[in-house]
Formats: sequence, structure tokens, C-alpha cells
Amino acid sequence: MTSVPNHRWAVVLAVAAALSTAALGAVLNAGAFPGVDRHTDGSGPLGSGPGGGANSLTMGWFPNDPGPWTVGYELCLVQGTDPAIIERVSAARSVGSGLNLLGAAFIDFGVGTGGIGDISGYPPKVPETLHPAIGFSVTQVCPSSGSPPRNVQLVVGVAKPAGSHGGGWENTDIAYRVGTHQYVVTVNQSFYACGQAVWWTVGCNSMGPGPYPNPRAHPVVGGPST
Repeated sequence: MTSVPNHRWAVVLAVAAALSTAALGAVLNAGAFPGVDRHTDGSGPLGSGPGGGANSLTMGWFPNDPGPWTVGYELCLVQGTDPAIIERVSAARSVGSGLNLLGAAFIDFGVGTGGIGDISGYPPKVPETLHPAIGFSVTQVCPSSGSPPRNVQLVVGVAKPAGSHGGGWENTDIAYRVGTHQYVVTVNQSFYACGQAVWWTVGCNSMGPGPYPNPRAHPVVGGPST
């Protein structure tokens, strides 16, 4: 098991994120989700833990950080034991210039506290295997309290679009199916490339006007994304 350092330029952990769950343009396998059951984290088969928000995470990167970045989020089965098959990953709501999605994958970091909160670059340079998100089968059952025994993370790579004045997404939609039944869970994972278009967001509004530290020289902080 490998503990991957987190380059946290500006991170705000939110235990109860009260952000909009309106679905705008999808970033991976673009499209809306008609005819499926939508639910929040903790109230359907797939999530991060009973009650939802077990790994709620909001973060922002300084405007002078060019990116790209990888962020990680633990997922497990909140209800039932039938596998949840991932079908799509997207922003629940894009803001500002948005973010370009470079890819999405799952990594099984095994037993322990290793994992990815946020790191520079995509794909992440880890010894563990990256499994494509689309078609991945989540089989681990969430415990009644605390983190799952194995750290199985959805990792998402994002980058600034050309000409960005700041942008990001508020919460993440994950479309999946259990058997033939289709769902979309909105998880409390939000992140922003900070700039004038998104200074009002919780991930950016504490940064101030600068000057900003060199992000590549920022101290490295280790630990999981919880």
C-alpha cells in the first residue's frame, strides 16, 4: 500500500456541503440522465458512507497554479451488496470557465490510510493499477461508521480550459447501475481553479488578492482524502 502525498494549495474540508445539485453539462460521456433515480450521498446504493458526506471535500488551487490535477474520493456500497457499475462521471454544476476532464479511474490502495486527496498531474504516478472508471464494479460495502476497510478511490483528472478566468465544478455526479436499475448519486466533491470568475466560491474566497506562493514549492502534506 502506498501513501500518496497531497499537494494541498488551498483545501477546505466540508463535513456537510450544502451546494446545488442541479445537473448541467456532463464532462465525461456528456449528456443528461433521463429515466434514472437520482439521490444524494448516503441515500442510495452507491456513496461514501451511511448518512452521506463521509468524504466531503472542497478545494481550490491558486490562480498561478497551471495544473493539471488529480483528486480522489472513496466510494462504497451504502445499501445492499450487489455491485454498482459505473457508467458516467460529470460535474453536478459547472461554474465560471469550468474544468476540462482529463480522465477518471479507480484505484484500490488496499488496507490502511494511503490514497489521494489532491496531487499535481494526471494520470497520477502511483504503483497501483488504474482501472477505467466506466464499467468499474464497486463491490465494497460501507461500514456503519468510519472509513471502509479498503481504500477504493475514484480519481478524477482535471485541467483549466484555454483562456480560463477561473472555474470549477460544485459536487460530482456519478451515474451507475445495479443490475438493470440506473441511478445517479451526487457526491460532495467540489474543486476550483481559482480566478476572478469564481472568487465567491467556498474553495477560493479565503485566498485574498495575492501574491501567491509558488505552487511547486508548496510544502507537501500526506494523508487520505477524508
